[in-house]
Amino acid sequence: MVYKDDSLPDTLEQGDLLKRTPKLADLIGKYHPHYASHSDNWLFAVLTQSCDLVQRGGDIGARYISLAPVRPLRAVLHREFETRFANTGHGGQPIASQKTKVALSQFLERLFNNNEAPFFFYPSSRDKGVPDHMCAMLALPISLKPEHYQTFLEAKVAGISDVFQAKLGWLLGQMYSRVGTPDTEPATIKSLTKDFLEGRAVWLDEASYAFVKSEIDLRKTAEAPVFGPSEVASIISSIPKKKTQAIDAIIRIAIQSGVLEDGRSPQRIKLRRFLESDPDLAKLIGK
Repeated sequence: MVYKDDSLPDTLEQGDLLKRTPKLADLIGKYHPHYASHSDNWLFAVLTQSCDLVQRGGDIGARYISLAPVRPLRAVLHREFETRFANTGHGGQPIASQKTKVALSQFLERLFNNNEAPFFFYPSSRDKGVPDHMCAMLALPISLKPEHYQTFLEAKVAGISDVFQAKLGWLLGQMYSRVGTPDTEPATIKSLTKDFLEGRAVWLDEASYAFVKSEIDLRKTAEAPVFGPSEVASIISSIPKKKTQAIDAIIRIAIQSGVLEDGRSPQRIKLRRFLESDPDLAKLIGK
């Protein structure tokens, strides 16, 4: 749906994907060395409008040809969400809150439908030379002179359909109303989102996440800055139950308000036992 079915035309168009060939890498490295050496820049996308790329007498309308690096989706997720995860690093078992999971899920849904500027999503298609789900980084463009047109053309591996060219142009310009491109099937979006969320982290509710993160921060050392899956699982197993936390809070408030005496008084023990056995409290807050 995104890529053109016909053979590659002998011209450049907006949205074309360029493989980082040695010749293209040398050219980009000459003017933008960081872009050529960046390990995540697997491909480059043509950003210049198709009408300005048509050759007439050997020349094109554009004074410069703009390209954007195209990186694996995992690199984009790392860039956008890494600060919301804890216990990351080599060998560590990442943890994150359910709130982060919801935000990441919504981000992915927008991204997969190309409604998340400044990114343009390219689904994986080995037939088209796209080895993984990729994203064009629209906010990181570079410009090169049209005299290198043939180098770009030789590196071209795939083109996108007219309607997705229009969507890319809208994302770049934000000058017109939303371009209506075909949305990906909801079931496909759900499956893609699940694939990227599954195994990404241990997802915890806000209170549990705060408890586990604080325990990791307290226990970690310079020699062991992150905890592995078994260590994280052990900490999770020690999280106080919601009911226990609620009872502790009730007793603390009763002591602070003067209803109970501080210390191990018979009244305090009796109240705790009563709360622990109360079925209505269990229904309200769970175990």
